[in-house]
Formats: sequence, structure tokens, C-alpha cells
Amino acid sequence: MNEEEYNFYDEDINKTSVVKWILLFILIGCIGGGYFGYQKYIERTKDQKKDVTISVTDPKVQELYHQYNVFTTSIGDHSLYLQDGLFGYYYLNQSYTTNTISNEAKLVTALNALFMNQTISYSEESTESLEIKGEVVREMITTLFGENTRYQDVSLKPEEAVFCQFGELIYDETQDLYKTEGEGTCTGKDRPFIKTRLKQATKDQDKIIITEEMAYIVPEREEENSVVYNVYDTMDATEESLIDTINTQSEFAFYRYKHLHQYEYTFKKQGKDYYLEKVERVK
Repeated sequence: MNEEEYNFYDEDINKTSVVKWILLFILIGCIGGGYFGYQKYIERTKDQKKDVTISVTDPKVQELYHQYNVFTTSIGDHSLYLQDGLFGYYYLNQSYTTNTISNEAKLVTALNALFMNQTISYSEESTESLEIKGEVVREMITTLFGENTRYQDVSLKPEEAVFCQFGELIYDETQDLYKTEGEGTCTGKDRPFIKTRLKQATKDQDKIIITEEMAYIVPEREEENSVVYNVYDTMDATEESLIDTINTQSEFAFYRYKHLHQYEYTFKKQGKDYYLEKVERVK
């Protein structure tokens, strides 16, 4: 090989090397840019999924809370009187999911929602029994507890709940109809009651989580005209769960009790609204 041929061959090798290096740098740039873009995407996705604290007075928070926090008092103005098994329902166990909540509890929640949106209503002077179509109740339960929730139509036993004005609520399978029968027998004298307070609410892309704290208060009649109120942090009302005794209901204030149990309601987005996914004690 003469010198001219050698120089030409050497120059060709140099050009090839330069092209390879250029391609390598381009490849590295593409990989680096892609990785950087992917990292940005991951960070953006994480930011979107982060829980954001929202006000407990937010209209949606208030709506959800009052739709589901139905086991602490009577439902409606003068209607469904909750008794053993349903009174304080979400505070009786450590946790519930949409499919471990009982049929009776789902029915009571649906009745509350139907009262709230005035699908069912009645006056204090009414003497007629209530009648609610089964499909109306089931549609509301699907809205409240999700499309995949399980529900079996049930009657409410008198020892669980009774309408003060109309008596017990039964389900008539032959007519697919919920209706009241008998007479209501309600009394509020010396009845235990529950106090709750919203602590916080958070929201992400598809969930709202509401945290509340709870106190269970049991009147104790010492004499005919003398009542004290025992404050408990659980529904079992044992000596271990007793945290205070007060002389009047007005003495109760949440700020006095730093270690009350807290409960989380987790709502998952379904279409444009939310359904209850679970309730659990978190403290």
C-alpha cells in the first residue's frame, strides 16, 4: 500500500469513528432526555396523587359526612329510632368495608339519604304508614356503597330500629316494598348519646378521607332529679374506657379530651360522585 492509499484509508477510518461518536452522543442524549422526561412524569404523577388537606367545612365534606354519619342519633326530624346493634354502628368494631357493613346498616344509611333529598318525607300529623319501593332503596344503596356492593333486602327488627311515629319497617318481598307497621314506642329519657367532631379531611385524585373523633356519653341517674354523665372513649362503656364524669351536657367539650379515638371514612370516586369504601379506627 503506497502512502497515498494509506492516507485515504486512514481518513476513511477517522470519518467512520466521527460518525460513530456522533451517533453515540445522539443515543446518549435521547436516553438521557427520555429518562429525564420519565422522571418528570413520575414526579408529576406523584404530586397529583398526594393527599391535599381540605377544610372540614368544605360543602362536599359536609355532604358526605352527614350522609353517612347516621348512627349517632335518630334519623330524620322525628323518624327512625336506632337501638342496640345499629346505634353507634361504626364504633362497634375496628373496621368496616363496603361489603362487611351489614344489610341493616346500609338500609338505615339509604333511608337517611332518601330523607335528606326528600325522596321520602311525611308530616308530624301524618297517620298513614310509610311505603318505599324496593328498587328506590337498592339504587340508593348502590350510590352510597358502590356498584359492586352486596345487599340483601331486609326488615329492621324492633330491637334494632323503629319508626317513632309508624312502628317497625318491614320488607314485603311479594310487592318489593318497604313499609311500616305497628306503633312506634320511642323514649329519649336518659338515653346514651354520641358526640363526634370532624378533625380533618384530605383529598387526592380519586378519594376523600374524613377523620372524626368520638365520645360516648351515658347518663347515670343518681336520684330522681339528679343525673350525671359518664364520658367514655369506646362504646363498651367499661371502667377502663371511662375518661370523665360531668354534671351537665353543656360541660362536655372536645378540647378537654386529648386522647379520644379517631375514625377515618374513606370515600372513593364513582363517576361524578363518591361512595363509602371503608370506615376504620385509626387511633
